[in-house]
Amino acid sequence: MDDSCWLKIYKRLASFDGNLPSGVLAIEERYFYIYHNLLTELEKLSGLSLGDFVISDSHLMPVKVLQGATNNKVIYSDQRFIDNNIIRAKLKDLASYFDKKFAEI
Repeated sequence: MDDSCWLKIYKRLASFDGNLPSGVLAIEERYFYIYHNLLTELEKLSGLSLGDFVISDSHLMPVKVLQGATNNKVIYSDQRFIDNNIIRAKLKDLASYFDKKFAEI
């Protein structure tokens, strides 16, 4: 793989990381799908299998938006969210993986 391919990979990772919301506990479901599309794109660019970096959709959950004063009525969002720490940890692991692979060349 040539240097331009690695540069594309790093640019894609940095772009995604830079566009993740910060200062929140959970982020919208769409980032989960954008992340997985990024994995697919990076697999095609690199020729590597990145299955270890897939995040299970079991991490997508609605969030509590309203709870009654007596805690007997809880309303959850229609949309699902993913814990920001989970997606950031996987992204960090993915970047470290590519750092190691790049060092091997």
